[in-house]
Amino acid sequence: MSDLAARLGVQPPTVTKMITRLAAQDYVERRPSSGDGRQAHVFLTERGQSVIAAIDKLWKRVEKDALSGIDDKDRKRIRKILRQVERNLGAAGDPADLDDVDDEPVEVAAVAEIH
Repeated sequence: MSDLAARLGVQPPTVTKMITRLAAQDYVERRPSSGDGRQAHVFLTERGQSVIAAIDKLWKRVEKDALSGIDDKDRKRIRKILRQVERNLGAAGDPADLDDVDDEPVEVAAVAEIH
């Protein structure tokens, strides 16, 4: 789980909670490592693979719609800028600080009052 946590930029306990939730919903399954009993490998189930395929299909459609009418040169510039934004956000803070954030959805009215 520590390798996955590092790739996601979160703390290992956060990944453990996420994997537990995903496994309970049959999106992933844990399998013990044959070489090291302390490690587990995580695999997508058929349900998880189906959801990923649907997300990929939806993402491609959204991207096509969003970039409609924009020439290839400008599309490349947009992607380059977005990669830089991603790097900037990654360097801005430790995502582990979000571990204590409540998972409950925030009502729009409450957000509007804050701003």
